[in-house]
Amino acid sequence: MPEKWIKIRQLKRNSIVVIGLGVASVIGSPEFSLAQSHKPTNNDSENIEISFIPAPQEPPDRGTPKSDEGTGSRGDCLSKSSLPPLTSLAGGKNHLKLTASDRPTFWIYLPYTQAEAFYGEFSLQNGDNEIYRTRFKLPAKPGIVSVSLPSTVAPLEVGKQYRWYFDINCSASASSDDLSTPASLTGTVERVAFSANFARELKTASKPLNRIATYAKHGIWYDAVTELAQLRLQQPENLNLKQAWIKLLSDRHVKLEEISSEPILGNVEIIKK
Repeated sequence: MPEKWIKIRQLKRNSIVVIGLGVASVIGSPEFSLAQSHKPTNNDSENIEISFIPAPQEPPDRGTPKSDEGTGSRGDCLSKSSLPPLTSLAGGKNHLKLTASDRPTFWIYLPYTQAEAFYGEFSLQNGDNEIYRTRFKLPAKPGIVSVSLPSTVAPLEVGKQYRWYFDINCSASASSDDLSTPASLTGTVERVAFSANFARELKTASKPLNRIATYAKHGIWYDAVTELAQLRLQQPENLNLKQAWIKLLSDRHVKLEEISSEPILGNVEIIKK
């Protein structure tokens, strides 16, 4: 074989070896391994234990309802034996009334839809003074909805207990002379101050689920359920978040397992005046 062909073949063979070594060195490098290990998946969320520990509470006021289910008549509202009843996720039970937020979000499971009710109403009262009232459209399907206080509402005062009302004005049946029969919920909310220990734990929480676990640990229920619900709305396919939600609502101090698998729909649509 001519000498020049031997040199060409050796050159090609050497090139292949060099390229092969180059790829091997890249794959084996720490930078490559780091990039490969951080591909986002639904299983990336760390399993963090979230347990609700009720804060020490005074006995409930006489006016506080004993149940978090609807207090109004459901007469003409469509009977839905296959669905849970109208249920509050926060504030219906006395030990689920605390928030650290100046304008908390209120969460309700709503079995009724826009096909069955004209509208719903939400109001918040400070004693005999009504500080906020709004009307909203019902969603197209049953699920967990929320009402957020706008920035125009004065921030809640620390240590003061407020009462809220959630009313659904159901359409009248064909056999009824009444225009509507409301289905209602009522509950309380109380803003608490950050203790030094609580503030320190919240500041050092490195992940969203750590923050939620901190709220739950200190009995701050409104904020725990709000932050976890918002996470689930952002990542609806995340199985770890779904499991955390079901476990939190099924906690022995919470007992909301009946609605823990219902869809989270988010903020209701406010009816502008």
